[in-house]
Amino acid sequence: MIVFNIESAKELEEIIERAIQKVLSDKKSAEPTKDSLYNRKQAAEYLDISLGTLHTHTKKGRIRGQRIGSRLLYRKSDLDNATTATTK
Repeated sequence: MIVFNIESAKELEEIIERAIQKVLSDKKSAEPTKDSLYNRKQAAEYLDISLGTLHTHTKKGRIRGQRIGSRLLYRKSDLDNATTATTK
């Protein structure tokens, strides 16, 4: 059991505010970066398309994939570029 010795409501407010700021800061660092790598399923979900459509776009060169060993991965920046290219 944790016991807090809090003198005032202001002190409690400051403790809660610091805890919230720490959680938000941790969440921001966990967000995908511009060059995060997505597997096929994640890429299809990100683009809101089926795996078959992702395969077709990859084969036709509309979406660029990166082979790493036997895995085909997609950079987030490449997925973003593919969506902007199709909307133009």
